[in-house]
Order: sequence, then structure tokens, then C-alpha cells
Amino acid sequence: MATQMKTVREFFTGVGFVFRGFRFWAQHPGLAAIGAIPPLIVGAVIMTLMILLIANVGTFVAWATPFADGWDTLWRDLMRFTAAALLAVGTGVLFVLTFSAVSLAVGTPVYDRISKAVDEELGAPEQRRQLGFWASVGKSLTDALILVLVAVLVALLVFAVGLIPGIGSFFGFLLGVILGGRALAVDMTGTPMDARGLTLGERRARLRTNWPRTMGFGIACYLLFMIPLVAVFAMPAATAGATLLTRSLFDERLDRAG
Repeated sequence: MATQMKTVREFFTGVGFVFRGFRFWAQHPGLAAIGAIPPLIVGAVIMTLMILLIANVGTFVAWATPFADGWDTLWRDLMRFTAAALLAVGTGVLFVLTFSAVSLAVGTPVYDRISKAVDEELGAPEQRRQLGFWASVGKSLTDALILVLVAVLVALLVFAVGLIPGIGSFFGFLLGVILGGRALAVDMTGTPMDARGLTLGERRARLRTNWPRTMGFGIACYLLFMIPLVAVFAMPAATAGATLLTRSLFDERLDRAG
């Protein structure tokens, strides 16, 4: 029982880092506002594509399922409704992870500044490494590409799970939240982990040292990023939260010295 309680406590500690990141707005409103610009632009583009897809989902599903044209009307409509719902869930995964990946890539300089500001306020680590501008941008683009590929794979897996009769839609959504949250935790901690000299493999290993805390942070980010307008303001907050998560995994101070 004690172990389960500790797991739950660590999970909500991770969630708390995201919401502590919102305090960054009050402490650095100018920098945080600039950090909201990349997700605003990226989110507008992705939302436009989502609206176009939703507006034409019936046509697309009918085109993709010509074999159902001769079915009884009830079963044909039920099957196509289910397919449309699964398409929406899978597209939601793509939306959240692609939104995060592209926003972080586009806003690399400002998110580096946000992470550095958190570290400086709480006490910068001795080994904080500074990447050059082009090296930082190049690495962000590489990370973005990896996350988009992960997003495609997760979306396909969610769609496949969703095909299970009866319970598929629920478990497909749940799987998307878990896998999407895991991917976001890895991606969002890129900047503070890079500053500490960790490779991608070492970053993943460090996150696994406290998996409940990591998943709490990632799932909270995923759920917030699902809400379009909230996602714009959550991105800089999540960047600050990712730095707090990283500091916690390195046993660094999480509060200002009194």
C-alpha cells in the first residue's frame, strides 16, 4: 500500500511541475508572452487543418470504406461512425505531438531562455552547457522530426486498438494519453537535459529513474495541449515545468533560497 501511495504522490508531483510552470508568467510576463507566439502560430495552422479534416470526415470515411456500400444501412452507418470517431482520436494524437514538436523547434531560442531563467532563479547547475544558436536549432529540428514520427506511429496504434469492438474507443484514447504523455515528457525536457550534457539515450534513462513523476508531467502536458487556446499559454509554462522536472531528477534545488 505504501508503494502505491508513493507512486500516486510522485505522479501528482510531476503534474504539479506543469502548474508551477504557470507561475513563470507572473515572474517573467514578457518572456512568457514571447514564448506563447510560436504555439499560437503553429496551433492556428494545425487547427485549420483539423477543421478541414473534421468538415470532410464523412466524405473521407465513405471514400475509405467502399466495401460497406452494400451493407444494411444501420450497420454501414454504425461502422462509418466508429471509423470517424477513431480517425478523430488518432488525429488528436497527431495534433498534440506535432503541435509540441513544431512549436519547440520554431521557438528554440525563447524556450532556451525560459529554461535558463528557471535555472538561474533557482541556482544554475555547475555543468550547464550552452549550445550555439545553429547547433540548438539543428538539434530542435531533429527532435521535432523524431517526435512527429513517434506521433504517426502512436496514432496508427491508437487507431488499431480502437477497432476492438465495444471498448476500443476508450482504450484507444487512454493509450494515446499514456504514449503521448511519455513522448512529450522526453521532448519537453530536451533543453534542460541538453544543458546538463545528456544525450537522448541518457535523457530517457534519467526520466526512467522516477517514471511516475515523469508520466505525471507528460500526461498533464498532453491533456493541456489538447485544448487549443490553453495549449498556447501552456507551452512556455510546460517549458519551465520541464526544467523543474529535470532539476528534481538531478536532486537540484526546486525553490529559491530563503
